[in-house]
Amino acid sequence: MNISDNTEKANICLGLLAHVDAGKTTLSEGLLYLGGSIRSMGRVDKRDTFLDTDDVERRRGITIYSKPAVMSSPSVPGRTYTLLDTPGHADFSPEMERVLSVLDLAVLLVSAADGINASVRTLFRLLEYYKVPAVVFVNKTDRVGTPEELRVLKEDLLTELNNDLDGSFVDLSEGFENAGVLESVVLSAESEELLERFMSGEMPETGMVKQLFAERKFFPALFGSALKMTGVQELLSLIDLLAGPMKAKESFAARVIKIMRDENGERETLLKVTGGTLKIRQNLTYRPLDADFSEENEEAQPPAEKLEEKITRIRQYSGEKYEALPEASAGSICAVTGLTRTYAGQGLGAESDSGRSLIAPVLAWQVLLPEGTDPYKAYRQLLLLAEEEPMLQLTYNTQKKEIRARLMGPVQREVLSGLAKKRFDLEIAFGRPSVIYKETIGNTVEGVGHFEPLRHYAEVHLMLAPGEPGSGLVFETDCLRTCFPANIREP
Repeated sequence: MNISDNTEKANICLGLLAHVDAGKTTLSEGLLYLGGSIRSMGRVDKRDTFLDTDDVERRRGITIYSKPAVMSSPSVPGRTYTLLDTPGHADFSPEMERVLSVLDLAVLLVSAADGINASVRTLFRLLEYYKVPAVVFVNKTDRVGTPEELRVLKEDLLTELNNDLDGSFVDLSEGFENAGVLESVVLSAESEELLERFMSGEMPETGMVKQLFAERKFFPALFGSALKMTGVQELLSLIDLLAGPMKAKESFAARVIKIMRDENGERETLLKVTGGTLKIRQNLTYRPLDADFSEENEEAQPPAEKLEEKITRIRQYSGEKYEALPEASAGSICAVTGLTRTYAGQGLGAESDSGRSLIAPVLAWQVLLPEGTDPYKAYRQLLLLAEEEPMLQLTYNTQKKEIRARLMGPVQREVLSGLAKKRFDLEIAFGRPSVIYKETIGNTVEGVGHFEPLRHYAEVHLMLAPGEPGSGLVFETDCLRTCFPANIREP
């Protein structure tokens, strides 16, 4: 089984996920180098990496914003990958989660020094929730001593992966030509017929292995060092072999990844085209965000039933650089202008919304403003930042004239303060936080209410019972029509 078996042309969206300091940005540099997107690899400590271009990212040495980079497959002619490097820091995990709904496959990076920690478990659960097939790359094995110690480490980590995570992990260090590797892949299919054919000497075909991978029946694992470029070429070759074209819709469809601003402050909608073709000057009809929070509007306007707007520009970003396109085909990640009220996770055309997020802030912070600052004006300005980070969920208390924001942690507070200063010349700080929580009943309870308005009397019995998690509020009436006079309508 080799790369020449796979000649499909496609635009494939590849995501990199990892806990903080696992070496994800270093791995992205290696993949982009092999894919011909960069001539030399940058380093986090030298602050010259291709995707971490923000000042805070370079100063702290962490990824804050998910950014695309386009690279070609060195082995499959005509294939293009859009690489999405996601944040590993917990403060920016909602930014990472927003990317998952558009991925065709992912590389889950694990540090050999840290093993399968809580962050890895969380990332794997998210991949399961969004049904993303994944390759595991165990990084920093260059820090292990002797070859025997490395062999023991591989065995221990593979055992840990299979015991701690809900999946079948197969060490592909020796490639698919190894009989033991193929046997593990076949066993992951849980098919007696396939196993019998394998035991009789029939080798599984590339298409079958790709299908098992796409269905998340098994997860390939590789070991190496992104810094030393050990195992990175093997990783890219494996991705070339296993990646298949996305199932594109026939008519136009797209999913919004996030809202961002270009170099001139113009609003851009970063999206993935999941069907058909998107063209400049094409009109799109969509349901807008609940309210219009543009700077031109003094008051938030009620939502329109539908909004029709024209695409005025299409850009394909690769790091800070971009290429202006006349159109974008299925599988492409592009940024468009002309859409004024789109939102992260929104489905356009024939695409559905991505649904609720699993990650949410647990603390709400009061936003402190300099003396003399108009709090409502500041609130309107900060709402523009909430478009880019919807998890902020800004609220304004008109009586207290107080702004509150939901935030993940201290680094995110620093970033928000910096953006407010840069965009609006607004100095903000944060007061003491409060814990965000939701209450629900734990058992069935009955409440009774008496109502005696003029010439009427009623006794109402209200039964409350807990529902299934996520079911929301469900209302039912158990009152017969004969209980009411004929001139009173049934509730």
